[in-house]
This record gives sequence, structure tokens and C-alpha cells, in this order.
Amino acid sequence: MIEQFDAFEALARDTDPETSTEAALRMTSSRSRELQAKALLALHRLGGAGINNEIVESSGEEWRTITPRMRPLERAGYVHEGPKRKAESGRSQVEWSLTARGRAVVEELLELEAVR
Repeated sequence: MIEQFDAFEALARDTDPETSTEAALRMTSSRSRELQAKALLALHRLGGAGINNEIVESSGEEWRTITPRMRPLERAGYVHEGPKRKAESGRSQVEWSLTARGRAVVEELLELEAVR
């Protein structure tokens, strides 16, 4: 399902030539796109915002597989880095929130899931 989803082509800027978009897509493995989608869906389940610990827990994936996806999602315009807040451990973590673009992608992902 995620392998066919093309919303993650935005890893190149909209102003970049088409060849840059093609290269970005080739460099993004289907597993990476799947994990990016899981991170976005986890944020959606959290009400649109959450810290890394919450995103990891909601995604059902491991810390090392989800947290590295957040910066690329931010660069692509799907999430926004907000203020830091404390996790249950007492350590401060960035709170990530879905952007309008991220919410639109989540809606598409949910529609794809419904069709499956």
C-alpha cells in the first residue's frame, strides 16, 4: 500500500527540477516511506501533535526506526517542530505537529487503508 503512495515525493523541494524529485524518490526506500507514513498516522492518532516517545508508542515501531523520520517529514512540510516539553522520563523532547499538508496526506492514507 505505502509503496504505491506518492505523497512522499516531496522530499525534493517544489522548486527543484523534476530530476531532483525523481532522485529523491529513488533514494527513499519503500520501508522508509512506510515508516514516514506510520509516523504521520501516529501523530494523527495523538490528536495531531506529540513528542517522540508518544509517536513511537502510537506507531508500534521502535525508537530507532521512527524518530529519524521526523526531520525528513519536517523538511517535506508534513510536520512542524514545536516547543519542547517533558516526557514521563523528565527529559525534554520536541513536540511535533501535523501541518495542513501532513493532515492532507493522513486523510489520503486513511482512505487507502479503508480501500484495502
